[in-house]
Amino acid sequence: MIYLGEFKAGDSVFYAANFHNDTGTVEDPSAVAAQLRASNGTWSDLTAPAKQNSKVGHYGGTIDTTGFSAGQHVIRMAGTVTTGKAVATEFCFMLVANTAADIYARLGAPAGASVSADVAAIKSETATILADTNELQTNQGDWLTATGFSTHSAADVWAVATRALTDKAGFSLSAAGVDAIWDEEQAGHVTAGTFGSYLDSAVSGAGGGSGATAEEVWTYGTRALTDKAGFSLSADQAVNISKINGSADAAARLALSAAAIFNGAAIAGTLSNTQMTTNLTFDAASQMNGRILIFLRDTTTAALRGQATNITGTTAAGRLTFTALTTAPAVGDTFIIV
Repeated sequence: MIYLGEFKAGDSVFYAANFHNDTGTVEDPSAVAAQLRASNGTWSDLTAPAKQNSKVGHYGGTIDTTGFSAGQHVIRMAGTVTTGKAVATEFCFMLVANTAADIYARLGAPAGASVSADVAAIKSETATILADTNELQTNQGDWLTATGFSTHSAADVWAVATRALTDKAGFSLSAAGVDAIWDEEQAGHVTAGTFGSYLDSAVSGAGGGSGATAEEVWTYGTRALTDKAGFSLSADQAVNISKINGSADAAARLALSAAAIFNGAAIAGTLSNTQMTTNLTFDAASQMNGRILIFLRDTTTAALRGQATNITGTTAAGRLTFTALTTAPAVGDTFIIV
């Protein structure tokens, strides 16, 4: 039996041992179990011991002694090794009663001669406070009519005609108060030097005093914007040019030629320096044969930017065959066909 030492209730007791087979070799056992014999002689099961420190054959556990009675306690740990032999080890430890010092360590040492003396002192102070309170009530009588105290009601305070709050730090207006300021009639802002009067004059005189309405400005026959720097159209605004360099025919021909240009992009499929699968579809095979394919200046593959080649083969599904490029296009490369 292995003696583990002396402990006090509430301490944690650790136990551990190594399991050996018949040849003396340390090995992990099976069916490891442990029981505890209390100081009153009764046995009970403990949590199954576990391997300790990841070492072969080294098993043990920890026991919480909270609530244990004083006296000798015995631990039996057993397991079966590979030879089929049950191996057991027994431990014992003594549990002793807590001393006054142990109790003080939890409660704190008494300020007086004992804890009982401290409790008695508190009761005495409480009785004195109660007596003083009763005396105050007796001396003052009815608190509603007591002298030295204000007997005014809230209604009396608010009924005083002239009153001021001397400390207004942190005050703010309610939403209704703010609305009341903005709802003040324009005619009320006439006192020279006030912000209301200035704002009235500034808003009423906006536009240099012309008096023109927005409708009058936009219906004026001849008008021009003298500074057009930075102007731009939104995405859904169309631009219709009726003439180029004074020629309506030039504008019409440009529109026709631009409408005949195809734009597309390379997609996954056949991608080499002579063939490219695109996102376009055509009405018939060979439809684009003889036309020129030009890669855009911002296309993904840098070596193809601005490069052009002639188309020699077309499938309706959009695959193009062309004179060899310097490099094969990649998915996402963009181009036009002219």
